[in-house]
Amino acid sequence: MKRLMILLSLILIVIFSGCGEQGISIVGDIKDGLVIKKFWFDSSNAYPGDRVGLNLELQNIGEAEATSISATLFGLESIWWRPPLPLPLPPPPKTISRLSPSEPEVQIEGESRIVKWVLTAPDVETETNYDIGTRVIYKYSTVYTGTLRIIKDVYLETLTEQERSGLLEKNGVISSTVTGGPLSVSPVKGRNFVISSTVTGTIPIVFELTNSGSGYPSSSTDIDKDKYKVKISSQTGFDSCDSYGLMENGNRIVKLSKGESRFFNCIYDIPDYDDKDFVNKQDVVFSVTFDYYYYIDDIASIIVNPLLGI
Repeated sequence: MKRLMILLSLILIVIFSGCGEQGISIVGDIKDGLVIKKFWFDSSNAYPGDRVGLNLELQNIGEAEATSISATLFGLESIWWRPPLPLPLPPPPKTISRLSPSEPEVQIEGESRIVKWVLTAPDVETETNYDIGTRVIYKYSTVYTGTLRIIKDVYLETLTEQERSGLLEKNGVISSTVTGGPLSVSPVKGRNFVISSTVTGTIPIVFELTNSGSGYPSSSTDIDKDKYKVKISSQTGFDSCDSYGLMENGNRIVKLSKGESRFFNCIYDIPDYDDKDFVNKQDVVFSVTFDYYYYIDDIASIIVNPLLGI
């Protein structure tokens, strides 16, 4: 029994210790930013003329501050409100200036808020079901940070097959994190992190930006015009980052295909191959920040019953 315990201990040491270039980790907390926790009527049934509350509960579960939050109603016929003006006007949007982010490391939930519209149930001749939607648009950001390992070709040849595969799979990105929110980032397989004595100038590292949330991004509040677009607002460690030169109004834009994902690349200066300080490898710490609007929808239902005896 004692020998068995010693053998198990040695196996665990080998598994967790690793060697050489092992230990490459890509960490990404994939989740939403702002979420609709609940969207509901005060009552599931109403009668013509009843004043009915329609409630919306929002919470920021991501790791960035949500700002410029606006919630509007859609699918709502004008018979649901009775303004004093002769022309029907829809209920105005509900706005919230900001909601603080969550802090998972200290188990603090993100800020939440409830807003409410008051509507008037319309006249109906038969029992009628109404589905009314809300669209919430908010401003958010995602920060992707990591370490890129640039290595010489001759050094790559000295690594084990497992070490080489690990580096090639992540294109030299040995570690990375992304702030929790609706967008995630990951490096694309490649070998542009490997340089030779004949290569000079700059080299691109390719990444994939993915919509992991329950809604869609936009570069402005004009969803119809700027749908699926995300702005790269800044970067450090790289000379520049863009989606293969895509620019709009002076901004570097990544447009997600079908709202799902898109590649973008970041350029770095190749170090001098003969630099005495660049023996085998060089680590570059980088950061890329994305700014965008994000929108999410939900539906609430209510049954309006006819007045008896009419």
